[in-house]
Amino acid sequence: MKKIIILSILCVALLTSGCSPQKEIAFATLSLSIREKPDDKAKKISYLRKGEKVYRIKSSKKENSDWVQVKRIDGDTKKIGYIRNKYLAQKMFIFLNDSLTLFSRANLRYESEKQSKKLRKGTVVFTTQEEVNEDGEWVYIRGGESQIHGYLLAWMLKDSTFNLKFSDDPSLILNSLKAEDLIKNFKKSPSKHLEELREIARKPNVVGDYAVEFLKSQNIPIDPEPSLPNDSQEQKVPIDTNISPE
Repeated sequence: MKKIIILSILCVALLTSGCSPQKEIAFATLSLSIREKPDDKAKKISYLRKGEKVYRIKSSKKENSDWVQVKRIDGDTKKIGYIRNKYLAQKMFIFLNDSLTLFSRANLRYESEKQSKKLRKGTVVFTTQEEVNEDGEWVYIRGGESQIHGYLLAWMLKDSTFNLKFSDDPSLILNSLKAEDLIKNFKKSPSKHLEELREIARKPNVVGDYAVEFLKSQNIPIDPEPSLPNDSQEQKVPIDTNISPE
């Protein structure tokens, strides 16, 4: 009986001591490689796309390191490796509004007008830090794509209007990331990505709006113009051979 009690106490102690790694879901804020060891020169063992979810594994030994061990959500144990913690986010949203007040610090005195002009609606953003002070509850956001709609790293006050400015709708976020990827690769092969972009542009939402904006900037119509008949091809009129001469 004493042995059972002692073993139970040891099990509880091990579980609460932080010796065993804990997993939490995190999002990749950009496309990056998973490495075999916590080193920039280590072998690449897998690849994460922007917005992809992973398990972030915490360990007391790595607590003060910028590297963190991660595991792919697909459960492939061969794809456990390391990435820099600064490229992971706690949450992911899509920006719905045209206006956003941003701050260079979590303080109302440090409003950043330059940052506020960069972000457009339809942008996917990530929250990487949270802070509470006398001014309120703050979140540190990063997101955007410089080639499409600007990129930002800034603080935002999480007030009562937050849910009106951001959405965590998975379908909207997925479409935004897809559109971003299509636009990035558009110049390399326009014909390959055009129809998919047009399909997104036809959707009446914020993602469709910025796809429309991009197509207009390229002087490309949302709907292809109908093909006209070729003037060189004369229309053949059937001849009735049964008509008798007068």
